[in-house]
Amino acid sequence: MDSFKKVIFVIGVSGTGKSTISDALATALGARFLDADDFHSSQNKASMANGVPLTDEMRKSWLDIVCAETNAQAGSVVVACSALKQAYRDAIRKHVENCQFVFLQVGRDILEHRISNRPGHFMPVSLLESQLQTLQAPTALETDVITIDGTLPVLTIVQVAANFANAGEAIQ
Repeated sequence: MDSFKKVIFVIGVSGTGKSTISDALATALGARFLDADDFHSSQNKASMANGVPLTDEMRKSWLDIVCAETNAQAGSVVVACSALKQAYRDAIRKHVENCQFVFLQVGRDILEHRISNRPGHFMPVSLLESQLQTLQAPTALETDVITIDGTLPVLTIVQVAANFANAGEAIQ
């Protein structure tokens, strides 16, 4: 990885493997791993646990904290963060320099299976529909984003994402 600070946000709906991929990618790149879920307020977590989708206002305050925590890190960082809408990604771009995005794309059936088999997480499968409706998948105009099939083996995803991070341009 380059000597300057670089930040990779691994994005997608719940169940795509953001945390798993982010942790492995951070290890591969010698970067710090942050899970944006750790920065949700107790109110946000309780809302989701009760099947209530987050509002844009709830997500805004959370994204502000995620950006501040990311910027506070020394060196490069890989962040697992849903960033479902382009406006959320634009807010991140505005506040975090040298950031890129890895969008994990996974079909509904696999997402449902993964979420329902994930013990101890506050995000219930009942909120998947809300996340899919909120999702604005990155477009070709977002040149700092690579889309990767989230059902590929972890090591394959990490290799593609690391190549993207080091090259700095999307390969779609």
